[in-house]
Amino acid sequence: MAHCTNCGNQLAEGNKFCSVCGTPVPAPEPIPEAVPAAADPQPYYAPAVTAEPVISVKTKVLGFVGMGLSIGGLFFAVLGILYALIGMVEQGLGFAFAIAFGMFSMPLSIVGRILANKSREEGNLSNVCSVGSGVGLGGIFATGAMLFLGIINLMI
Repeated sequence: MAHCTNCGNQLAEGNKFCSVCGTPVPAPEPIPEAVPAAADPQPYYAPAVTAEPVISVKTKVLGFVGMGLSIGGLFFAVLGILYALIGMVEQGLGFAFAIAFGMFSMPLSIVGRILANKSREEGNLSNVCSVGSGVGLGGIFATGAMLFLGIINLMI
């Protein structure tokens, strides 16, 4: 038998209010049914721990070599542009030096970009590969500009 939560009076079954103080009687809580135990409990699998990918030394070296070649190619391309500009001002060996530097800068830039991209494809996601690839592309464009200036130098 239930009692009033306010005055303690004994409550008759089915009453919605206390007959003494008028406090509402809370609804009876349903008794939870027993859940039958599962016949075969499902095993718990811990989430897989993902480790950083292991990058081989060869792949890292490939990225650094690619970046180095790309930087060398851009360096020679810039020197070639300077010599092409000098050749435009003073007729002399400027164009010959520009072509000589172009022979170095274009292959270095292309091979450096290829090696940096290959290293990235093999899982090396470091900035070295991005720098090598970007500088290699810059070297290719700078060599093109240098050769364009050299051709203009010939026309003058």
